[in-house]
Amino acid sequence: MCEGFVARVLEATARADLHECLFWRTDGPFQPITFFVDCSDSFTAATAEGEPVTEETIAELENAIADAAEATGGDPTFGPLLYCARRRQRRPLAVAYPSDSRLWPLFDAIVEVDLAQA
Repeated sequence: MCEGFVARVLEATARADLHECLFWRTDGPFQPITFFVDCSDSFTAATAEGEPVTEETIAELENAIADAAEATGGDPTFGPLLYCARRRQRRPLAVAYPSDSRLWPLFDAIVEVDLAQA
């Protein structure tokens, strides 16, 4: 069994059966390993992007997964997107917004940063 940060990232996504939201790199500046939560086309149309998961932010990912599951009565599917939205301080595009209205308060609570001022 793995221990530490890597195990924590893998376990957070595996427990919620969210394997497809996670990808990683191990080359160049990403060594030894950098994890990302996929958020392609969620904040900007026609993009391939991910939000890094670090030792400092893993608890935020775990909390977002738990918050989504709690809001929906057990479905953590939108937890990774919630993590990305909270980290970016941006709500997703309308087409990426969850259709389950029980999740709307979680996303609506995100105070957006004015990107022109950032």
